[in-house]
Amino acid sequence: MVENSAEMRKYTLCFFATGVSVIGITGLFAVLYIWKATNTPVQKFSVVFDAGSTHTKLFIYKWDGAKTNGTAVVKQVADYESPKSVGITQFVNNPSQVTKFLESYLEFAKKNVPKERIQDTPLYLGATAGMRMLNLSNQNASNAIIESIQKIFKKSGFLMANPKHQVRILTGPEEGAFSWVTVNYLKGNIGLQRGSTLAYTLDESSTVGALDMGGASTQITFIPASKNYTMPDEFTFDLSLYGHPMKVYTHSFLCYGIDEVIRKYHALLVQANKGTTTSIPSPCWLLGSSKNETSENIFKKPCTFNSSYTNVSINYHFVGTANQAECQRIINKLFDFTNCPYKEGCSFNQVYQPSIKHKTFMAFSIYYYIMEALNVTEKSDSLSVMDYHNAIYLWCKKTWQEALQTPGYDRDTLALMCIEAVYVKSILINGYGFDNTSWDYLKFNMTVTTYQSQKPPEDNGH
Repeated sequence: MVENSAEMRKYTLCFFATGVSVIGITGLFAVLYIWKATNTPVQKFSVVFDAGSTHTKLFIYKWDGAKTNGTAVVKQVADYESPKSVGITQFVNNPSQVTKFLESYLEFAKKNVPKERIQDTPLYLGATAGMRMLNLSNQNASNAIIESIQKIFKKSGFLMANPKHQVRILTGPEEGAFSWVTVNYLKGNIGLQRGSTLAYTLDESSTVGALDMGGASTQITFIPASKNYTMPDEFTFDLSLYGHPMKVYTHSFLCYGIDEVIRKYHALLVQANKGTTTSIPSPCWLLGSSKNETSENIFKKPCTFNSSYTNVSINYHFVGTANQAECQRIINKLFDFTNCPYKEGCSFNQVYQPSIKHKTFMAFSIYYYIMEALNVTEKSDSLSVMDYHNAIYLWCKKTWQEALQTPGYDRDTLALMCIEAVYVKSILINGYGFDNTSWDYLKFNMTVTTYQSQKPPEDNGH
């Protein structure tokens, strides 16, 4: 599924957050709100909901009234996530119940925004790939969920001047581009000089690329180091930061988030089995582990829909065989590396991608969590590709009983670590083209503290 629209609009970012250390979707709509009128009055507080595919989180921001070239500097003052947090797509069968789910969030917001400022404080909710998929498969349900949220927000006492704009589904390119801006702002590559109100931007070649992955989609966004390219319009996102125009490459791959990849993996196993048995060997599961899935949960979803497998409800039993070579082979089948129509090259599925050479990339969200679980970034936010290969080998050859001895992780996390690690290796190396040299400039992180500029070495390639 392609998420980039053919005609990409230009966006002016009207406010920006400092003091935010968490990267990725948590810094997405929370850090950037897109407003078409650049002289909209700046509010003192803002309450923002990050509605991801598997979670919902709230952020509260505060800023002064000053702007620099149409962009204000703000800071995060509070955040909240319900212990029962889910993605709002969970309310597909009963959209009105989303209002009850959000009650605790609104109560938190009212306790953390001064009472006299509530009526002047806007609420924003940005929904991402989970809702984009629902909108494709069941637009009525998607609209009903969004409208239910708009209604409860309008009754909350907070400012809802433009409900349709303040509560909406973000596009894939927006999701990728906003994460890129978040990373580079927090790293000091774009934004304000410390202790100064003078706007500045560094040379675009010093910006880092952003690699984000959630449950339903994954994004890659960067400004190519080489100037000898012309990006197709559908892969270009135009930004205006502090009056400085920027063009970034971005693409969002719907159905290539980690949850949907695992679903597609199961679909491939079932289809290869040709219905001969409901007990199916699973090479990406550890030896001694198993997992049950229904045909509905595999084949009635947008990314894997297949009516041939939904006529009768079937319970599949996937049995771990720990065959790493076979696991890698099946995961590679999720990508199409043939027939690239662009001279400069593609990532996969005939999607244009300029060269990633001479660029440092920040990989966060799922990328970071996998590296953390494998315990390969404890001392550094980078590692060699060989170290990563070894970490995958050592983990995936464990038996299920050995894996259960790992402290700090629940059974579901432990069960998924092998397939997730193999998938990350595949998309980074085979998909995006990170080789032994460019891999060394991958940084796996979830927070930003200080930044020292480091430029990749020059080589003779593109």
